[in-house]
Parts: sequence; structure tokens; C-alpha cells
Amino acid sequence: MNAAWGDLLSNPELVPLHVRDEIGDAAHRAAAAGARLPLEFMGVGMYGIVFCGREGHAWKVFRMGPEGPSRFIFDVLTGEFEWLRDAAETPISGNVAKVFAVHPDEVVLERECVPGTPGGWADERSLWDLHVSIEKAMVPVGWSAPEFKGSSYIIREDGTPVLVDISMAQRLGMNIAGYVEDRLAARREGHETWHDLAFFVLREIREKAIPKEYGMDLVRRLNERDPSIKEGFSLEGRGRPRPRQAGFRA
Repeated sequence: MNAAWGDLLSNPELVPLHVRDEIGDAAHRAAAAGARLPLEFMGVGMYGIVFCGREGHAWKVFRMGPEGPSRFIFDVLTGEFEWLRDAAETPISGNVAKVFAVHPDEVVLERECVPGTPGGWADERSLWDLHVSIEKAMVPVGWSAPEFKGSSYIIREDGTPVLVDISMAQRLGMNIAGYVEDRLAARREGHETWHDLAFFVLREIREKAIPKEYGMDLVRRLNERDPSIKEGFSLEGRGRPRPRQAGFRA
């Protein structure tokens, strides 16, 4: 146990060896965002370390190197927040964690701490069926489901599965169109290139999720930023991205 951070956690013995060098900084950032100590270590993933604080909230602290957070990490943080915020207005709200805030200075997402047991391989058939229902509910509000993993769910004591990890969800339809408008108007930043954004808009035109005339106007405006965009793209499907996680549209 590391004396520098052991007293910040209620269960320091559960921290994996490969992440122990990051725990002190992560715990201090969670506390700076508002978490009450000591924290309970909940788990670690590719992008974040998750704690639950004494106030009953979960704090996903996004991992970063000594140079600080990348634009990509900021986009993952804000994307998770926006997905959970929008999910709260859909019929599947009882199966996703409530989200409270983004803390950009600390690069932390604050959401509901869901008590229970992580989903495992034995749960994946029923969880997949729920995942399909989640995507059906989210497509009309402009999102795909996130990547499917049993461990992305927590099973409450009453048996209710709750999705807590929103990895690799994609903006769809008019949601991606609005995001492109914001990028073009410099109302928000993002890690995607103009070429990437044209790729997404053309995909959504083909899916009839963005009106063709409006979508092609967006592509023309993107082409003004990057003249190479017209190369390799067409509405007939060249450059089509891989299928979505759940592989369907509502």
C-alpha cells in the first residue's frame, strides 16, 4: 500500500498494481471536484478511474499523462455526460446511471454511484437484449448505444441492470449535424478533423437521418475548410464506416 494515498481510500488493497502510480493524483482530483473522503475504489478502465465518495456519487477521473489531458479525452468526458443527460429523458432512464456534472478543471465526470455487482459473462445474454433496447431508445435522440461489455453494467440488489460506462457511443442524425454546426461556428472544439466530420455527415445522409440538401450543404462548408474532403466520399457508400455496436437502426 502506498502511504501517499492509502489514507484517501477506504479499500486501498483493491487497487491493481498497474494503476497504483496514478491513484494519488486521481483521488486528489476527485476530492477537488467535490468528492468526500475517504473514497471507495470501484474500478479502472482504459479512460478512467472510478471512485465512490461518501456523499453517494461516483467520480470518474479521466486518465492522462504528464502533459495533461488531450482534446480526445475532453471529448470522451463531455460525450459521456451528454449521452447520460439525454438518456435521462428516454424510456430507458431507469437502466442508466444518473449524471450530475462535468468538472473540466479536474477532468472528472460526476454521476450516480450504483451499488451492486458488475455484470459478467453469465449475464451477457440478458444484458445484450437490454443493450438493444437502449440503442432503440437512444437513436431517436441522436445517439448510438455505447460499446457492449457486460462489465459496463452494474446489477442492483433487486436485479435491475444499470449501464454506467458509456464508451464509444456515436452521435447520429441531427445530433451530429448540430455538433458540426458548432464546430464550424467555433462554438466548441473537438478532436475530429473536418474530414472525419464530413465522413459522419455523409453516413447520416445515406441513413436518411439528415436531410440530403442540408447535409450536403454541411459537407460543402466542411470542404471549404479542407478541400481534400471530396476525395473518396460519395452518397453511394464509399468510405462507409464499420457497423454500429448493436448493428441496427430503429
